[in-house]
Amino acid sequence: MDPLLASLKRIRRRLLAVRAAEAGLAGAAVAAAPALVVSALRIALPRALPATLAHPAAAPALLPVGFLLGCIVRLVVGVSLREAARAADRAGRLDDRLATALEVLARTPGQGAVSGLGPRLLADARGAASGLDPRRLPLSRTLSRRGRAALGATVVLSALALVPSLAGQPVERPAADRAVRALAPLAEEEALAPAVRQAVRQAVADLRRAGARRQDAEGRTATVRRAAEAARQARRKVRDVLASTPAQEVRRMVRAAAEGDPAGAEDAARDLADRLAGGAGGASMGPAARDRLGDSLGAAVPHARDGGLADLERALAEAARAVRSEDAGKAAGPLRRLAGTMVHALGPEGEKAVADAVETVDRARRALGLAPISPAGTAVAAGPDAGGKAVAEGERETPTESAGQDEAVGEGTSDVTIPDAVRPEDRDVVRRYFGG
Repeated sequence: MDPLLASLKRIRRRLLAVRAAEAGLAGAAVAAAPALVVSALRIALPRALPATLAHPAAAPALLPVGFLLGCIVRLVVGVSLREAARAADRAGRLDDRLATALEVLARTPGQGAVSGLGPRLLADARGAASGLDPRRLPLSRTLSRRGRAALGATVVLSALALVPSLAGQPVERPAADRAVRALAPLAEEEALAPAVRQAVRQAVADLRRAGARRQDAEGRTATVRRAAEAARQARRKVRDVLASTPAQEVRRMVRAAAEGDPAGAEDAARDLADRLAGGAGGASMGPAARDRLGDSLGAAVPHARDGGLADLERALAEAARAVRSEDAGKAAGPLRRLAGTMVHALGPEGEKAVADAVETVDRARRALGLAPISPAGTAVAAGPDAGGKAVAEGERETPTESAGQDEAVGEGTSDVTIPDAVRPEDRDVVRRYFGG
């Protein structure tokens, strides 16, 4: 092999390594842009990332990946002898002597005789090439600049990796599985309000997702607990409003529903439908009385809506419209549906389901290592017999006593003594205050 070619091949190997390093540093600098985006998302919105990229070390790891890709691509492309000769001429300030001699060799039929330029040209190039040490040649053009950029990106990404995510640490998979096993049965519990079941489904879906965060688990389980407490409070408010209606049949319906007596609730609904239609030999309820009764039923609709009791909300609204209708015969069906829905929503089964849901959420939070949720608050029970007793917000209050007092007064008395301007939910308080 010609000594010039042998020298250029050694220079080419060195040049290929330098160009691969430059390409790798360029790849690392390019990878720094998506790595910064991944770091920002990991800190602010970790749920937008797959579980692998949500790890703090994922973003800095993109830099060596970019470096390796850049190196591999440059090694595959390679370096020609012509490029090696030109780089050696620039590095050794040889004024293109090696590149010119290489062109002469390329046009020469053999590696021996040289036509035209004489042996002195090749001899000079061979001598110059043999005096070059590839390891000492300054062959790099952008190595230091790209190296500084890659080093700066590494420092920035390493610092960002130390910043904790705003969503908290990832939830350990065994703890998430235990919480899912505790919560999943609640999603199929028909005695729970639809809003509570939906909150449970969302919590279970988030906990099953890979890379779930403590803040997500905190928020979702707290949402389930709030939904359960809202349903419990709504049950109490609906019960109180309906227990203060002027119609004793509605009050009977409330008592039967609170006791879990579907037959008694349906009997009360049937009696009310008969009185609306003037059946059983009695006089039918007048338009003003029907309007008052419809208002009383309608006053409970917002409380059912606030508690996520969608079925009860629809049944109350439908019954209120049917009661106000001039065709009193059409009220029987809506009233029977209301009785059945009240037993389902206000009965002991629903109360137990809410209590079980609260206990289950607390158990799931313990499995996740989260702090228990404190009670939503306390309320002072109203009435002359309460004695300032503090009653928990979710504590069940049965309307039996107030309903019995309302029956003692009688519907006719309440129509006389209570003005129509009094809201339905305030009628019970007015009766008690005036000795009802």
